[in-house]
Amino acid sequence: MTPTAPLDIATAFTKAWTSHDLEKAASYVADDVVFDGPMQQSTGKASYLRGLTRLSQDVTGVRMIAAFGDDS
Repeated sequence: MTPTAPLDIATAFTKAWTSHDLEKAASYVADDVVFDGPMQQSTGKASYLRGLTRLSQDVTGVRMIAAFGDDS
């Protein structure tokens, strides 16, 4: 089942890329994504995923302690 609530999508995306399942993480990313972060600025899915792939190589684990959001 694919999550539809924004918080569920964000949580599933985070769990996917931090567990190095970049194919699953990619399924949550829009083709026209625009990302502006401290270590990367990118436009488009392919560019964003290249940066995420590099970042994920340095991530050895993540423990999510909380998440909050609503339906909008």
